[in-house]
Amino acid sequence: MGVDFTAIFEYQNVEFNKFFIDIQNRDIFTCFHEYIEDKKANVSHSGWSVDSNFSKYFEIHCPGMHIIFNKSGLCCIFGGPRWDYFLTNESERNRVSGACMEVAKHFLTNEIIYLPDHYGLDYIYSDHNWDALTKSLYRRLGKPRESIELIYKEYEDSIDTDGYYIDKFNM
Repeated sequence: MGVDFTAIFEYQNVEFNKFFIDIQNRDIFTCFHEYIEDKKANVSHSGWSVDSNFSKYFEIHCPGMHIIFNKSGLCCIFGGPRWDYFLTNESERNRVSGACMEVAKHFLTNEIIYLPDHYGLDYIYSDHNWDALTKSLYRRLGKPRESIELIYKEYEDSIDTDGYYIDKFNM
């Protein structure tokens, strides 16, 4: 099995049931829908569903992507491309990051951390908040890379990845 892409950002004050309705609206989340529409043919799960344990997590499953909120103010988007494909394919990276940015901006957030799923999901399910996440990443992996391209080294038949990237953008 490969390593999947994850994006994590901070959220505040979300009404989960309303967000579940909103995220399904293509007029509100155009980039997100354009991305998942392309993925529908390649995934076994082509519908929308919710798993909720409001005391801990709220999970939305959609075609080719999953969105998980923990109770400590973090949201994780994962699924989509494999981590190595996200890193090395600029076109795919732009499409995925555009979809993630659209969701993050909905929550008035202007930072997203991109990292492999074995780190990203750990933080969501261990109930880290943004401050604890960034401190832990710094302890485990050092400073964030200055660009996505600096996370990986390409070899003839493989790539080696190390690190994470914090995308800061304007609202």
